[in-house]
Amino acid sequence: MKLKIIHKNLLILLGGLLLIISVMHPVYAQDKYDPLFKLFDPSALTDKEIKFLQFALNIELVYNGNMDGKWDDETSHSLKLLAQERFGSDAMSIVAAKLYTRTKNVITELRWRWFRDKGIYFAIPQNGSKIKLRSPEKTLIENGYTMLRIQVDISDKEQMQEIHEKTLEEFGTMARHEEQREADNWTTKIELPIGDISYIKSQLVDGKWKTIRVQSPASGKNQFTGIVASISFSKQPNPFKVPKGYMDQLAKLSDEWFALKNDRSRVLEVAKFKNCMTCKWW
Repeated sequence: MKLKIIHKNLLILLGGLLLIISVMHPVYAQDKYDPLFKLFDPSALTDKEIKFLQFALNIELVYNGNMDGKWDDETSHSLKLLAQERFGSDAMSIVAAKLYTRTKNVITELRWRWFRDKGIYFAIPQNGSKIKLRSPEKTLIENGYTMLRIQVDISDKEQMQEIHEKTLEEFGTMARHEEQREADNWTTKIELPIGDISYIKSQLVDGKWKTIRVQSPASGKNQFTGIVASISFSKQPNPFKVPKGYMDQLAKLSDEWFALKNDRSRVLEVAKFKNCMTCKWW
């Protein structure tokens, strides 16, 4: 009889402890926001959503790959790099969700406009400023707000090579530069210590070399990377169309969590994301 009473008391005590623990630390499996704090899984994304995130990572200057809608190692590494640089965290879904939201807002605010010149497509943000077209033989577009300059040329191979080589000489050995030289494709990217950037891309099309040059001061980096990401020598891409799908749902869930006044169940996450003083890029 005494053993039954002791056993019953132990069960009551154990039940009470479990109740206290559940109140202090709610079970994450029952938390609707749990998906935000798991490692990001791109398997649920469409090609359009992946392209959009690749464009977003390009704008944040952590991705230089192609916007091909394929989640490869370079895309994955770029998201990890962004998460580590901004939050000191792993590439969790909440980082991808806020990146999606930020890029959607940037596209809306900058009001991108498409241009087609000499068979080259590219888009530029208007920023409410006037875009000036100059020079009849060469197209030069100047955005008065950020002083972005875009120039398009058609030439033979020797002239094309001279454009790349002279630009490298002009900026000197102090500039950080990247070069790509292929039979039908040349790319040169130069960044000065003060942050100014120059990008030249040439492609062989129907026996002629088409070249586009983009120059930007440090203040126009986001616009610069968006322009570079939009360049196409064949058809007009559309990285600026926001796709609806899993990322949109994840972004809404993220916005909802950030709007919560308190979340005691996720002390570490609150400190890392809500209270992060260096993460106010969103």
